[in-house]
Amino acid sequence: FREQIREIKRAVSSEQSRQPVAIDWESFKRNAEQKGVNEQTINAMRKVYDTCKSLQADIVWGRGTATGSFNPKWPRIQKSTAPFSVFASGNLDTHFGSFQNSEVAKKFAAKLAAKLLEGGLKLPEGNQSTWLTIQPDDWVPHTDAVIAALQDALRVKEAAELASEEMGMSQPQVVGSQTNRC
Repeated sequence: FREQIREIKRAVSSEQSRQPVAIDWESFKRNAEQKGVNEQTINAMRKVYDTCKSLQADIVWGRGTATGSFNPKWPRIQKSTAPFSVFASGNLDTHFGSFQNSEVAKKFAAKLAAKLLEGGLKLPEGNQSTWLTIQPDDWVPHTDAVIAALQDALRVKEAAELASEEMGMSQPQVVGSQTNRC
């Protein structure tokens, strides 16, 4: 009988420990505070989070049971991968290596990395073929540059869509026996 109780307790505690620690902004912030992350970093993470939402990202919350994360995804750029993750510890991980399977994704990642470099972040050579972890001390002072880089990189897709539309409009349209150019 005691063994059955122990098994039940183990199953319940195991089940509870597998629950993600962050499922929304408030639980993410609470996790960051529990980790002793300073207010400046929490504010920077909130600014990035709010910007991603305003840029119509699908925010996917990580499954971490000790450290929460959020992952902004833009399916029009890359269906299943976020360009970066922000962790409750304050780390910012880039995922440029996962953005190499289409021209739009490659251009987006290259533009984002270039703009991050212009904004003062230090990225190593070959940053397009790997994932990078950027410590809070290295990215938080450049929060506005991170946001500007993201906004600028997202214009890559808009430019590609516009060019595609323009190409489609420059094709002759046949109406009856006449050819009209738009």
